[in-house]
Amino acid sequence: MDFQEEFNKLDLKKCLGIGVGILGLYWVLLFDDGSRLQAQIIQARQTIVKNRAALEKVRKALDDKKKFEKEIKNITLNMKDFQKYFAPDMDTNKLLSKVSAFAEQHGVVVNNLKPVTKESEFPKYTETAVEFKIEGSFHSVMEFVASLTQMQKAIDFSKMEFKTTVKGDYPLVELTTVLVVYGSSEGGGNG
Repeated sequence: MDFQEEFNKLDLKKCLGIGVGILGLYWVLLFDDGSRLQAQIIQARQTIVKNRAALEKVRKALDDKKKFEKEIKNITLNMKDFQKYFAPDMDTNKLLSKVSAFAEQHGVVVNNLKPVTKESEFPKYTETAVEFKIEGSFHSVMEFVASLTQMQKAIDFSKMEFKTTVKGDYPLVELTTVLVVYGSSEGGGNG
């Protein structure tokens, strides 16, 4: 089949048919009425919305990180402040001396002041304990106890027992207790 010969045989009808065929093929394969562009725009908008949501999550996470770091800093500062109450410098002799000094300061009589061996409830902390009985006016005994609570140490009073007695014409209060002072076995604090 000779191409030139077939071309010469073409009449207007055949040419028109071929042209319509090519136009149909173009229409199906290549013609774009803007729907592809519209789809790309919709896709781009969806991507922008997703990216904004992801960006907002990142911003929120950064804000949370700042809040978290601030809280950690506050906790660290509070722990340092808290640890000063667990100073490792308290031994039995110092505690006996402090109890005696506070008693003398407030005019109470100390009886039976002695160290006590106490099993530690908290393994990372030392426990120095003394047992004593004091006697004095109600006001003096309460001031004495208040002084002990202001030592800036972590303390515990075990088995506080109050009794009232009378010596001559004066009513007295008798306090029997065990005072425990906690300290850090790992150091830290400033005593």
